[in-house]
Amino acid sequence: MNTPNIHTKWFMALIVALALGVFPMGASALLEDQGAWIDTITGVTASTVPQDSLQPYLGQLQIVRTALRYGDERSVSTAMSRFMEMLDLREYGISAEAATRLLDSCVRIIPAKFHDVSRHPGYRDLLDRLNEENGFGSSGG
Repeated sequence: MNTPNIHTKWFMALIVALALGVFPMGASALLEDQGAWIDTITGVTASTVPQDSLQPYLGQLQIVRTALRYGDERSVSTAMSRFMEMLDLREYGISAEAATRLLDSCVRIIPAKFHDVSRHPGYRDLLDRLNEENGFGSSGG
């Protein structure tokens, strides 16, 4: 009965690995241009969050997706901040490990204009390092 869930998680992990591995230089910009970043973060969420906690996180990402569809960048940013807040607070019983993995993925995948990195000071260093590695400079202060 759990076999489809396992296959789905493996498939999503493969998609994420391909997206980040095939396009290591400027992966975030490429995903933003294609609008695929929301699909990617949804896949990472589905493969990271336990099934019994998953629905509220996917619901929040659906709010993001709807705002993106309407081109409402302010609402996208607000909804992404709420998503990351849910992770920070480990809402719905998500483990610290899963929350950290997802926050890491958010910084790597979600375009910076759609989330407030300053709210996550532990991840500012990661973002700066990724930007330097990819030749984009610092994230600012």
